[in-house]
Amino acid sequence: MSNILYYDLKVKNYHIDSYGHVNNAEYLHYLEDARTYFLEKMGFYLENLHKDRIDIVVSEIKIKYKKPAFMGDKLTISGQFSILSRYKSTWHHKIFRDEELLAEAFVTLAYIKEGALIPIPEEIYRVSLPYKEEA
Repeated sequence: MSNILYYDLKVKNYHIDSYGHVNNAEYLHYLEDARTYFLEKMGFYLENLHKDRIDIVVSEIKIKYKKPAFMGDKLTISGQFSILSRYKSTWHHKIFRDEELLAEAFVTLAYIKEGALIPIPEEIYRVSLPYKEEA
């Protein structure tokens, strides 16, 4: 059985656009914060990876917006890998307000060292495996 990671946040007033709901671009920040939190929960810190000249970069994002979020909403972002191979990982995120699904996203990452694509570092790959979605 695969594990799911969770990250909670509260919508702030500066996340709101002129339509009165969370701006669509703000979801990119939410997802980035969640992935950073998830990585730290797995024992890895971006600053330490960067010191080792390893950077994790987003190569593709697909977001399906289903319902708006509003100022003061308490949101939960779930995360697990829909794809996890030696060179590619894709996070499958869902953003909820209570039990209500607001958005679903797929974020593909690449691992770069000194400007070149590298395989996912073995330790990160191994620790990520329990978070791979079951087929």
